[in-house]
Amino acid sequence: MVNGNNSFNETIVVSQHLVDFVVESVRRSHADDSPFYHLRFDRVFPDDFYAKMLEAMPVVDDYRRCPAKLN
Repeated sequence: MVNGNNSFNETIVVSQHLVDFVVESVRRSHADDSPFYHLRFDRVFPDDFYAKMLEAMPVVDDYRRCPAKLN
């Protein structure tokens, strides 16, 4: 097997794990009617995936002020 295919297969497995986890999170969610109908989630993403999301978030210095829009 070519290394590229192995990496591709690993990506599929990780992706399927993520999809399965999110689907299960939706199944375990709790409906709430106040102040409007919505779902409450305890955990949407696996801990390792969430940690990677946080690592990928820009730091405050990466943002710049947007100029005011003139109407």
